[in-house]
Amino acid sequence: MKTQKISSYLILLIAGLLLSLSACKKDKIYTIEGKWEGTQSVIGFPGSSYNAFKIEALNNAVTWYTSDANHGEVTGTGTWTLIGTTFQAILHYSVDPNTIYIFSAQFDPKSGKLLNGTWGTSPSSTDGGTWTMTKQ
Repeated sequence: MKTQKISSYLILLIAGLLLSLSACKKDKIYTIEGKWEGTQSVIGFPGSSYNAFKIEALNNAVTWYTSDANHGEVTGTGTWTLIGTTFQAILHYSVDPNTIYIFSAQFDPKSGKLLNGTWGTSPSSTDGGTWTMTKQ
């Protein structure tokens, strides 16, 4: 009887420890730095096209690609900011560095997504279209 009581307590103790360990499991939190891929659309044109950023901590640098980010040509370069959950990139177009695009979106660190993005030609960040990306 005493042995059964001790084993019951031991089982309850182990179950409690396992439950508390699983409850302490943290959700993955993504950082903004890294490779991001998704799509962008252009106002007035159907469909969407490939879009990617390489976001770096050093000098808040961002590189923009509109073809495969591993092998594609650079579409633009610039800088980024993250204020709260609002991400913004200011990019100089490679073909004409005097053309500046502004990309804005909401950063969700729990899902690793840049959501509800808009882009435009400076000073607007909304007159070009929409975009979304997921961290790779």
